[in-house]
Amino acid sequence: MDMLNMSEIKVVYKEHERLRSIERQLGELVNRRTIRRNSKARILVLLHLYYAEAWPEIREYLLNLRPYDVDLVATVTEGRVTDETIADIASFNGRTNTVITVPNKGFDLGPFFEAARGINKDYDLVFKLHSKGTKRPFQYIYNQCFFRRSWFLNLYDGILSPRRVHNIVEAFMGERRISLAAADNLIIKDPLEKQALHRSIANSMGLSLKADYKYVAGTCFALSMEQFTAIKKLGYSIDDFEPTSATSVEDLAHFLERYICTVNPGNVHMLGTRTATIHRALCTPLCAILKVTAPFLKGVRAQLRAGHRLDHSSSV
Repeated sequence: MDMLNMSEIKVVYKEHERLRSIERQLGELVNRRTIRRNSKARILVLLHLYYAEAWPEIREYLLNLRPYDVDLVATVTEGRVTDETIADIASFNGRTNTVITVPNKGFDLGPFFEAARGINKDYDLVFKLHSKGTKRPFQYIYNQCFFRRSWFLNLYDGILSPRRVHNIVEAFMGERRISLAAADNLIIKDPLEKQALHRSIANSMGLSLKADYKYVAGTCFALSMEQFTAIKKLGYSIDDFEPTSATSVEDLAHFLERYICTVNPGNVHMLGTRTATIHRALCTPLCAILKVTAPFLKGVRAQLRAGHRLDHSSSV
């Protein structure tokens, strides 16, 4: 298999319907007082579905919000989601939900802004979600080790697991001024070279990105209505974004991944939730080794890729 060909690798999602149903009921039992206190919470979920295969598992997470009043607006990438799945999303949880078909532009950020344009109601909190890919067998990034599904699970368990979702809702309903909540290991700082790149992009757009900004790697999080409104006022639509490309790193979507977490700089208060503690503890020795060896391995990979491109061009 071509070492660069990810299109042949299948994504992996697991519904675990029975197990998650039991966990959901236990979570509601343990948190019954919290749920009662926040029973009037008005919640908006903005979901982008690129990988249709993710929907059965994502719907299990969304069912953890069933004690609350939830509006679901989903965007689906054209040509990738079946009519059957679209119908299931539209009728999810016995409600009439909005499903918008969008072109494959701007990763999950283009669809998010497109969906946000049509939101005119007021909510207590907003969940911004998407079908995070699970193709890569292993990634070492942000001094962390991710195996296949672990990044996806960190994103969703951090805000929508039965153990955490009700406390997340209470955090936004309470007196604390929380603007954003996500898994704590995914609230990160860019390395200095990326900070310089994205501050330069911000300056070219007449915006400012503060030094040592933090953002959610993977862009699945809960937002306050104040933060969501500030993001919506940026005024983007999907037409402002480039077609999605796996090689893009300096495009509008990657910049906005950072900027939307800091768009309201005077009132940004991030709440990080602890998740995957055992997995992270077990990976600590491997991460320590990779922290030293990764720069060398990246250099080798770059040389292999350059050689691969050279071989390909000479054979044409």
